[in-house]
Amino acid sequence: MRSIPRLRSILPGARLAYLLSLAVMLAACPGTATASAQPIPRADYPPSTRIQYFADWSNRQFDCNFGWNCDSGLPFLHARTEDQLHRNGGWAMWGHWHNDTMGFELYSSVYDVGPAPDSHPWSEYAAGDERVALVALNGGIDAKTLPAVLPCGTPGSTFAVWVDKGTWHVLFITVTWAGTHEIEGAALYPRKRKWEARNYLIKQVRAAVLQTDPTLASYRAFGVNGVCP
Repeated sequence: MRSIPRLRSILPGARLAYLLSLAVMLAACPGTATASAQPIPRADYPPSTRIQYFADWSNRQFDCNFGWNCDSGLPFLHARTEDQLHRNGGWAMWGHWHNDTMGFELYSSVYDVGPAPDSHPWSEYAAGDERVALVALNGGIDAKTLPAVLPCGTPGSTFAVWVDKGTWHVLFITVTWAGTHEIEGAALYPRKRKWEARNYLIKQVRAAVLQTDPTLASYRAFGVNGVCP
């Protein structure tokens, strides 16, 4: 079981984190779920994508795959651990397409109720922590257009950051709402598949939002470029 290995190799400090995470996952991860149990429809992925779903994704697994180098103790996608960010749990879903020609990762998290040190909800604090790491540690750049991944009328916040690694790009989209909910998504792709990967990731993040929070199930309008009608 593995997340996107090329994502681990092109970001600073990521390779050792990935190698250590293998041992953590093999010991603690549930098996790949059946299609019927997966929270995101297969139609939201490229055809023939190999999908892995983990219904109970621990803070340690999150840190070692999408936050810290667990061997050296150095951060690369988060500046703080998920315990420090008051994460209570959630799920993870990975998609591998054609030997990781494109790869997708989704992480759904629920955080403590109440204010973080900056007086914002913990979910927003965690999102801010990720964005700082993406920009400061990985040279990330804010996307020119902000995808609409929350249903119109739903209070929340979203950011999108590009990381350019030469012939490879990674797009990160993170959304928070209701004070406690967060979805973190990432797509890895070659330059020629930029818009294809972006559109798939937006679909996946939208579906994850609706699956994570059933109270939003009746809302289906997402707007265009973050602007609602």
